[in-house]
Amino acid sequence: MGNQEYVLERGVVCDRCNNGPLAPGDGELVNFPPIALLRAERGLPTKQKQPVAAQFSNARIYYVSPPEVCRPPRLGDNEPLLEP
Repeated sequence: MGNQEYVLERGVVCDRCNNGPLAPGDGELVNFPPIALLRAERGLPTKQKQPVAAQFSNARIYYVSPPEVCRPPRLGDNEPLLEP
């Protein structure tokens, strides 16, 4: 998750396993709410270099730029958002 120093060498996990039985585990991990929030807060992009948003039942949190994390206003939301 954004780590550039401690990366498994090629071949430690075979492609067949990484793209097969281990793939659902990867998806579950990155979509686990605390991990999704951490990724959005730190601005860790997807493999396709897209920004990450943490989706919750009542909010969507996404990375804007350091040190800003935003929650877009909802319809009928009269509470002012915190200004960065």
